[in-house]
Amino acid sequence: MDYLLTLILFLPALGAFLGIFIDLKSIKLYGIFIAFVEFIFCLYLIFSFFYTIGDIKFIEDISIIKKFGIDYYVGVDGVSLIFVVIYSFLILMLLINFNFKKNIKQIILIILLFLSILNTITLSYNFIITYIFFEISLLALLFISIFMDQKLNKFYIYLMISSIVLLLGVLYLGVKFSTLEGGVNFNFLDLLKLKLGFNTQIGIFFTFFLIMSFLLPFFGFNTFFIDLISKLNPLLLILFLSLQKAMIFLVIKFDISLFYDALSFLSDFIIIFCFLNIFYISIISYNQKDIKKQIAYNIIINSNFSLIGIFTLSSYGFCGALFLIVGNLLSIALISLIISKLNAKTFLNSKKLDISLFFLAYSNFLFIPLSLTFIGNLYIYVAFLKISIFYFCLMVFVNIFILISFVKFYKTLKSEQCFKIKDVIKLSPIAALIIIFTLLPWIISDLGLDSFKKSINFIEQRGNTLTKQMIKKGKI
Repeated sequence: MDYLLTLILFLPALGAFLGIFIDLKSIKLYGIFIAFVEFIFCLYLIFSFFYTIGDIKFIEDISIIKKFGIDYYVGVDGVSLIFVVIYSFLILMLLINFNFKKNIKQIILIILLFLSILNTITLSYNFIITYIFFEISLLALLFISIFMDQKLNKFYIYLMISSIVLLLGVLYLGVKFSTLEGGVNFNFLDLLKLKLGFNTQIGIFFTFFLIMSFLLPFFGFNTFFIDLISKLNPLLLILFLSLQKAMIFLVIKFDISLFYDALSFLSDFIIIFCFLNIFYISIISYNQKDIKKQIAYNIIINSNFSLIGIFTLSSYGFCGALFLIVGNLLSIALISLIISKLNAKTFLNSKKLDISLFFLAYSNFLFIPLSLTFIGNLYIYVAFLKISIFYFCLMVFVNIFILISFVKFYKTLKSEQCFKIKDVIKLSPIAALIIIFTLLPWIISDLGLDSFKKSINFIEQRGNTLTKQMIKKGKI
């Protein structure tokens, strides 16, 4: 189907616009219908993907402002395909499960618009377009928080201002292209032609690293992030987490191929830094009984493990990061919706169905065997067996410490409430997707490894001696 990606990108936004004319009583059903149609198109994209030739498929390229190198250039590879499908699925589940109390119409329409924004961030190959839509995504979350009486304005404004540094890095790349090739260009695939010097890579990488520090986060930003997550209601938490995972995906998509020498030089520093952050968060979470803060701690731990996988510069490390991102996003979405239905800070009851539904999600907190996050860790373990036995042993130690910390918290959970059968039915698709990805991990690994191996081969051809040595050491 021609223009399939355009259809996927614009359908929710068009639905949001037409939703203005839908009456209040029908708006939730209308939102679910638009999200369902979007999800069907994403499923069609999966089946079409395997019958299309090319590393990046369904490419659409339309010049918007040619003079400034801004174009509508979208395409999908194996990794972005996974994210687009999961985003459309989660928004559909969110609209089905969440009980909106006021400003229903405004919130549902912005959620549909947010889905278009997320998909654009994921599928666009133009840096300026990606940056603009990242800023718009923060505005969308800001408006939803206002409509839901969540006083979080300063957090979103803080993130928007901090991302200006990211814009400076993006502008430098476009101008740098003009000095070497003639004409400003922000298309990622064209920017790959640049052979950036080591110092330049380090400098621009840190402009990207600053916004990563807020969203992933690292030392110095943990308190900010934990405070933000603990104040978000379940709906905003799922939306914000989706955006956070999209930013980690952009690290994989852009940083690896542009700043490969910087990544190889900083890899040991970043990996140790992430391990220390994980260990620190595990310690402060040990006696924490607030479920919202435990979720924040887990997001930080998962994000840092994901970065560890990325900075191995190994296809298996990348694939491990992908499993960690997907597992964390789906499990926290499930837990957040459970919270919204039970309306409690701490929960669990004696009914086996309730416990099993919660434990399925919580197992991804603990990296328990047969969970998605455990599979992700296994891939990183394999990468470390080739790269460093020290890192392998350090990861084993940190995982044991995390398990002890979160098991202690799990035992404290209680609730006098229980699910209604209709709630279990509404939540079961998320649980089913977690189980499918866990039992059939090749769905993720095949798509991920194919894309990652091509990135690794590209880096190996372009990188300096240190980069080539590291990649050669980590090849499996």
